[in-house]
Amino acid sequence: MMLLTLWGPALTAGAAPPDEGPGLPPDQVDLAPWVSQFREVFGVPIFATNQVTGDDVDHVRDVLKAYLDNNRDGRPDNRKVVKELIRSNAGMVMFSNEDEAEKSTIWESRQSQKYELFLVSGDETNVAGRFDASLEEVLHMITDSGYGPAYPSAFGAKRKSQLGRLTSAAVRRGDFVYDDPSCDFSSCMTQEYFYWSVTSLNGLQEDRCEEISDEWRNCTPELMRLNDPKMVALITKKRYRMPLRPIDVQP
Repeated sequence: MMLLTLWGPALTAGAAPPDEGPGLPPDQVDLAPWVSQFREVFGVPIFATNQVTGDDVDHVRDVLKAYLDNNRDGRPDNRKVVKELIRSNAGMVMFSNEDEAEKSTIWESRQSQKYELFLVSGDETNVAGRFDASLEEVLHMITDSGYGPAYPSAFGAKRKSQLGRLTSAAVRRGDFVYDDPSCDFSSCMTQEYFYWSVTSLNGLQEDRCEEISDEWRNCTPELMRLNDPKMVALITKKRYRMPLRPIDVQP
């Protein structure tokens, strides 16, 4: 998971996604030195450089839409979460690859302090034969900047939240192993556990059990219900309206 601070407009939660063009909107033209493409879903922006293909930007937009409107009725499933995403100025930023992202001067710019933006690269998005990284990075944005502040006692990035306690329990059981020294417990490990739990319960990890076994054990809905019933009970509560239906975004 990679979180970066960037910028973006304050838009209205719950509004239908506009038929936006690929370029920056008028109030974002000052960002032209760094990004040139723009999409948005329910007011949550996606920015991309001109080195990212339009198809990849559209794909990330569709992934974001599939998570926020998981029942496909044209409205956000959880308006409170969308409001928090907008309030925190959260969104996605896309570069063609890691090298382009690292070389960009946007990170030193004045604008870069205003927004919470999550990075996904075009070369790891919707690539044949590989897991689609946008399915992870977009969900990290939604849970970290949306569900966490919307429901802090349940999903706050802290040890004493329900999510924090369940993360600790999963680590003790050996269901979840994350040994990246740069990943602190509250702001990183809880979000990784949140991601694995939601995407295992909605079926996204079913075909990856062996691939991810060093880090995550409960890779199917059945294993989640068997080994982590408390997390299943938490994220299936109707009030939270989690994206637990299959995410099927065609290229």
